[in-house]
Amino acid sequence: MSGVLGRSSNYGDRPLPRQTFRSAADAALEEEVAIYLESQWHYTYAKLGKDDPNRQKSRIDGLFHCDGTVMNFVEIKGCGRRFDDPFLERNGWLTAEKKVFAARTLYEIVRLPILIIVHFQCGTIAHLNAASPYTRIASGGRTDRDSPGDLEPMACFNLGDMVVVRAARADQKENYLENERDP
Repeated sequence: MSGVLGRSSNYGDRPLPRQTFRSAADAALEEEVAIYLESQWHYTYAKLGKDDPNRQKSRIDGLFHCDGTVMNFVEIKGCGRRFDDPFLERNGWLTAEKKVFAARTLYEIVRLPILIIVHFQCGTIAHLNAASPYTRIASGGRTDRDSPGDLEPMACFNLGDMVVVRAARADQKENYLENERDP
């Protein structure tokens, strides 16, 4: 199928502007989170796009649906820190601002919740709505992969805006209603 002026309309086949770093561990983490949330929310997870390290993929990982009705879209992230890490408690949780922009743009189109779900190193899983307020940090990001593309504008979210759906420790309280199906 061809688009305007004979160009391919399959935008997912375009090369990425920089290397991607998705590993088998990242895929396993995303699957673990999706399976857990399916069991809690009683929705079915559907992955969007294909994770090809050399090609563009969806900027949002997937969606949850109930009998074919989309309930929300999600971006699943991992965090190398514990949820109770004093650094996070003081400074907040960071993600690339472009991910937040992509989520908010999708919301403008579909008017469904767009959730950013975070799996913390300790096993806690929490989410926040992509529309939540954040503090912009002009430049930040990872430095462990030696990729200049990892240093970019960041969005810093307050941990208090996150809804914990799985607490890693007995003294952490999950802050969602037991009977709540709709995140």
